[in-house]
Amino acid sequence: LNATVSFLQLWELGLRGPLTDQQREDLVRIQRNQRHLMSLIEDLLSFTRLEAGRLDVECVPVAMDDALQGLEAMIAPQMAAKSVQFDYERCGDDLVALGDRDRIVQIGLNLLTNALRATPQGGRVHMECSQDEATVSLVVADTGVGIPPDKLDSIFSPFTQLGRALNQPKEGAGLGLAISRGLAEAMGGTLTATSAVGIGS
Repeated sequence: LNATVSFLQLWELGLRGPLTDQQREDLVRIQRNQRHLMSLIEDLLSFTRLEAGRLDVECVPVAMDDALQGLEAMIAPQMAAKSVQFDYERCGDDLVALGDRDRIVQIGLNLLTNALRATPQGGRVHMECSQDEATVSLVVADTGVGIPPDKLDSIFSPFTQLGRALNQPKEGAGLGLAISRGLAEAMGGTLTATSAVGIGS
C-alpha cells in the first residue's frame, strides 16, 4: 500500500502526463479506498499489539479540550456527506485527565465514527466531557437506531459488527470499539455503552 502512495502522487502531480476529469475522479476514489485499507491495517496492528500487551501508553496530564477539539475537523466531511449535525460541548481549559493524548484522540475518533455509522441521515451526534471528583468522562451520544439490550455487551468484542438492518455498517473490521476499550483500560479507565432502541446510544 505504501508503494501505491508514491505512484498515486506521481499521477496527481502530473508527472505521468495530464489526466482527464474522469481519471482525476478515479484517482480520488483510489485514494479514498487506500486510506480505508490503511485504517483497517492500523486497526489490526493496534489490536494485535493490545492482545500481546505490547502497545505502549503514557499516563501524563492531558488537557481534554485541547486533545478533542481537533476531532471535529477530522470527522466533518463524513458528517456533512450524511447531513448529520455534530455538536461538541467544549470541556473547559481546566479539565485535565491522566492518560495518553494520542490514544484519547484515537478513542474519541473511533467513538465518533461508530456514532456516525449508526445515525441515519439528518441525525445528530454529540460529544462532551465532564469531571466528577477523580474521574474524567468523555461521552459520545447519537440519535441512531440504538442497540438491543442483549447485543450491548457484544459490541466490544473484536470483529463484531451489528447487522446491516441495525446500524448499516459500510466499512471497518469491527475492531474500533474493542481497541478503544483496550486503550481505555490500558490508561486505567473503562469504556461502556448505554442505548435505547429507536432513540440512540
